[in-house]
Amino acid sequence: MVKKSDLPNKMIPFNSNEKNYHQKEDIKDIANFPSPVICILMGNVNTGKTRTLKNILVHKNPPYERIVLYTPLETCTEYDDVDPIEIINEIPELDFFDREMRNCFILEDIDPKNGLSKDEKTLLSRNFCVGASHNNTDIYLISQNPTDISPVLRRVANVIFMWENNDLIQLSHMAKKFNILPQQLKYVFNHICKERTDSFCISDVTSHARYRKNIFEKIEI
Repeated sequence: MVKKSDLPNKMIPFNSNEKNYHQKEDIKDIANFPSPVICILMGNVNTGKTRTLKNILVHKNPPYERIVLYTPLETCTEYDDVDPIEIINEIPELDFFDREMRNCFILEDIDPKNGLSKDEKTLLSRNFCVGASHNNTDIYLISQNPTDISPVLRRVANVIFMWENNDLIQLSHMAKKFNILPQQLKYVFNHICKERTDSFCISDVTSHARYRKNIFEKIEI
């Protein structure tokens, strides 16, 4: 880059071709989270994590052109109603996703901290830290245990869904990244998201509905 003369005394808007796909907020449909999305869904068994994710998928506009599911299971029928979908059993390299397509990468019920090899952890971190922002890939990680989410994944997440867990301290660690105090989180689950299947959503990719109950209900805390 060659320095030019007579530059203005203000920030110059250098644009990145790798970020042309970044979307603006959809005011009419708050379930249409604007890309890039790095979403973590944390809850116990049978609380509605996968159902919540499917609701997000059907609201995505424009829709994803490629949906990839990583699962450690040899067979998985839970996503048979998502078409098309590719199922893989290894964490992919970044070039696995074509940035000219609208990609969705789902990681279903994995243990990123203890269930992956060192190389797989490195690949997963690359997908989270680089893939979403530069490779046109929205990422959704579903986990039953908040302690399974490594710090690097927590730091880059910009949307989280929480279901009440007996280990409120661990949930508080995750919420702290979004400036939610433990007493605020306790209030949410005691007075707003009181049912076992109620989720508390915090979204840093939207401004008009940052806090929600079950995706669609805007709440104040």
